[in-house]
This record gives sequence, C-alpha cells and structure tokens, in this order.
Amino acid sequence: MTVDIPYRPRNAWKGEVCFVEGCIEKNHDSNSFLSRVYARICLNFEESALKRLKGVRGVPQFISRPTRTSLRMTAVPGVPLGKLKRGDLSELCFSRIKETVEEMHRQWVAHCDLHNRNILIDKDDS
Repeated sequence: MTVDIPYRPRNAWKGEVCFVEGCIEKNHDSNSFLSRVYARICLNFEESALKRLKGVRGVPQFISRPTRTSLRMTAVPGVPLGKLKRGDLSELCFSRIKETVEEMHRQWVAHCDLHNRNILIDKDDS
C-alpha cells in the first residue's frame, strides 16, 4: 500500500516521498531525465550516509533501493520542527538534536540539508 506524505516536492529536482509497505520511499522515477540522473548521484550519497549512521538515534535506517532512482528507509516518528510553536520544546530536545548532529559528524557524515522540515520531533522528546 502506498500513502502520500502530506507535502509535495519543493522543486523539479526533488522526488516524491511516500509511505510504502511500512517505510518511507523517495522516488524520482517519474522525474525528467536530468533530474533522474541527478537523483541517482544524490541517492547514492544518501544510501552511503544512512549505512554509516546505522544505529544512530533519530536517524532513519536504510532498507533498499527498489530502483536506481528510489530509496527506502525506515520511518522516524515525529512532527517537523517547523510545525511546532516557539516555546514548545524543552532544553533536552535541543540537546538531543545537538547530540545527534555531533554523532553524525563523528561518523564522517555531514547532512548538508538540515532545516526545520528535516528535523522531526517525537512527542517524547519535546
């Protein structure tokens, strides 16, 4: 079963993000040729990063590459940081975000697209 995630790609270079068979799938199969070429490169880097970060708290785990221009990973529960109101988060929440980013860096991974839509806050962490 495929369920659309409630947001659309921000631009033509982004793929569709769907909930498929209990996991998240980024899929660029219907994009233009150049976008698919770019996606293959980006998804190769993302696969490598997710494999390096296996077991890091709050980071999705790599599952598979159903096609050359798609990637499946585990779903991470939470609400995008940008959807929360100022003051809703505890000091502990920010400390955990910092710890996660520091652990990513210890594994030689830089996110390069970290923003308030890419940080998910679980209700237990807020």
